[in-house]
Order: sequence, then C-alpha cells, then structure tokens
Amino acid sequence: MLFKLAKANALAFIGSDGGTRGAQFEQAVRHYHATYISPLVTDEQLALTIANGF
Repeated sequence: MLFKLAKANALAFIGSDGGTRGAQFEQAVRHYHATYISPLVTDEQLALTIANGF
C-alpha cells in the first residue's frame, strides 16, 4: 500500500528528473532503504518500479 500511495510522487520525481521528491515517495524510499541494508536499486529505478508496478 505504501508504494501504491507513492505513485503520483514517483511520477513527479521521474518527470522532474529527480528534482521533486514528494512526501509519499520520500517515505517509500526511506522504507526501502530501511528494509534492504544494501539497496539493490537507485531512487530513480525505484521510482520507475513504483510508477510501472502500482
């Protein structure tokens, strides 16, 4: 659900070339980084995954 709520923010992040980081997307990124000690994807890749997957 967290990532689904971040979809609009992820699209804004992608559209702004990383310049816009909405609250929901930032929360999703923090959750991802807390879950995976060594992140497997960049924030840009995570945004694309959220945008395409939810």
